[in-house]
Amino acid sequence: MAKDDYVEVTATVGSDPVTWTIRAEKQGRNVDTAWEKDGNMQWFVIQEKTRGGTVVRENRCNAAAIIALTIVKKEV
Repeated sequence: MAKDDYVEVTATVGSDPVTWTIRAEKQGRNVDTAWEKDGNMQWFVIQEKTRGGTVVRENRCNAAAIIALTIVKKEV
């Protein structure tokens, strides 16, 4: 994924849905997604990274709480 690509996650927090968006906002930035397991919990991880791999922003969401997941790639 490249600049202007983004990932949007809608999950339940308590009884209310909440939406998070992480967007690659600058040239050379990437948005990476991954599923991670920690004990009995599964997490969906979204990271905005520089070209060198430094994490600029990160969001983790409990996979069981996810209602909707949208990954949008910019058309070239």
